[in-house]
Amino acid sequence: MSRHPVVDPAVKPEESDLNLNRGSVNGVEFVLEIRIPLEVVLDKALPAMTKLIFGVLQSFCPARSNSCSPSVIELGKRAGVEAPNVIPHLGRLRKAKYIKIDRPGRRNRYTFLKSFGNWPRPSPPPDNSGAGQQGPSLTEITAG
Repeated sequence: MSRHPVVDPAVKPEESDLNLNRGSVNGVEFVLEIRIPLEVVLDKALPAMTKLIFGVLQSFCPARSNSCSPSVIELGKRAGVEAPNVIPHLGRLRKAKYIKIDRPGRRNRYTFLKSFGNWPRPSPPPDNSGAGQQGPSLTEITAG
């Protein structure tokens, strides 16, 4: 039996129970946007799942921060994999010098070692001034 779920192509993604990037907190709906820098995407030494883990990991970082401390269980849930499967990918990111892992307390702290254009993510604009505006284009992000 396949370990991968079967997805009905007739079901739209927003209707699917398998859509892990949507949810709600205190009744407020959200969509998780994962950004993976082009340098990471083009790194042929990293498997695709490692690149996904990179993007999921950075989604835990507060705006204008390059470090975060999610558990491997939280990372796994957001990436759609079991927690033990996350650990080797974190090791690959560390070995490739994309992240540093230290343990100042009970949880690991993951620090991103490289800066990619305007990443880490800038603080979101205030609601009154940023409504309807789009973020920077790929060209703007990769330039510089």
